[in-house]
Amino acid sequence: MSRRPLLLLFALALAASAPSRALAGGYQAGHVLVVSEGSQELLEFDRKGEYVGTAGGIYVGPPHTPAFDPEGLLWMIRGGSLPGEPGLVAYDSSWVQVRDIPLAYEPGDLWMGPGGTLWVTSPADDVVYIFGRTGTALGYAVNDPALLAPRQGAQSADGHVLVFAQQGATQTFHAFDEAGIVEKTVNGYFRATAILPSADGRYLVADWDDWSVHVFGPDYIELASAKIANAAVLRNASGIAFALDGALLASSYTQHSVARFPDPSQAGADGETFTAASPLQSPRGLVVVPKRLQVRVRGTLLESSVRIKVDENAVLSILPHTPQAMLLFKYSGEIASRLGDAFVLQGYQDPDWGTGPVRFHGTQRPAYSNAFPNFGFASIGLEIDVKRSAAGRIQDVEKASGSFHAANQNNLFHGTVKTVKALN
Repeated sequence: MSRRPLLLLFALALAASAPSRALAGGYQAGHVLVVSEGSQELLEFDRKGEYVGTAGGIYVGPPHTPAFDPEGLLWMIRGGSLPGEPGLVAYDSSWVQVRDIPLAYEPGDLWMGPGGTLWVTSPADDVVYIFGRTGTALGYAVNDPALLAPRQGAQSADGHVLVFAQQGATQTFHAFDEAGIVEKTVNGYFRATAILPSADGRYLVADWDDWSVHVFGPDYIELASAKIANAAVLRNASGIAFALDGALLASSYTQHSVARFPDPSQAGADGETFTAASPLQSPRGLVVVPKRLQVRVRGTLLESSVRIKVDENAVLSILPHTPQAMLLFKYSGEIASRLGDAFVLQGYQDPDWGTGPVRFHGTQRPAYSNAFPNFGFASIGLEIDVKRSAAGRIQDVEKASGSFHAANQNNLFHGTVKTVKALN
């Protein structure tokens, strides 16, 4: 055989083993990543619901909701028939695996918590565990006798931990305080598959059996009149997420598609099919790619009467309709070594319809994490400039500016945050 056919066969073999599309530019803000349980793959869609491609070579484990961390890494659960023991894995935007945390138990769900920490439920152990971003086990995040078979979880705007647990036919909705102690328990007779806190303090819960999304108020009381349902586009709800413009995206397991509700603040049947034509099979959890901005943090660190000038690069990751913004110090300078290199800030005003910027404000206490090891709390006040439609809906995040503050009895840091450029 000549050398040319051999080269051709080699090229064809490489093409067959390569991902279905290149991601050299990284994830684009607002794109949607959906777990396809039927094909055991992760599919990507653009903001309009057009199918972009599939992450080649990545086997998706048990049904769960993937999560982005402050570094922009995508975390997923490893399990099922994937080689190796159960665990957590993280991929960069080129689908290169860069983190691997082996586990001695089968995880139920994962989400991001304070300080860039990773929270993981263990239904068999009745426990919620916590890990640092590099895989360091930090012990129990929640270990309360009231918690049985925890499944889905999330971090609320006010810093509480929200966890659903299955107890027979009853779903129990727990709200834990910063110490990991049950503060509120709500019982219901529905089958939760995902929980999504909103920026205005509400909690949205996907219900598999009722083909709907329930809405709870800040007091954890269900707002029955706000329930989101449309059987034409949403059956067996299996995942929910906010799009960049604030629309609610909901996976429909039996319809092999994702539904879009343009205005989730209004109940009723205003939904539409978002992923009309795609190879999506039995979708589960989904996640929207956040907007990432490179910012400059400048200020003064006063430590035991010693004044240190701070001038650091950082990355701000934000979805304006969710109660989280993640700030990661890109370089390990004075501020990173003394304040910690990553943290998550919760809580901002509802950005639905309006004019002008989104005003973000939050306070983080370093519970469960190594962020700000020498400080009692950190607060931030930012104005996020957004591009809006004629109707006032957010179309994109453009830049951020504001102030940053951390303090305790002996240390004080105050500075400003200013956007350098958009990263996606």
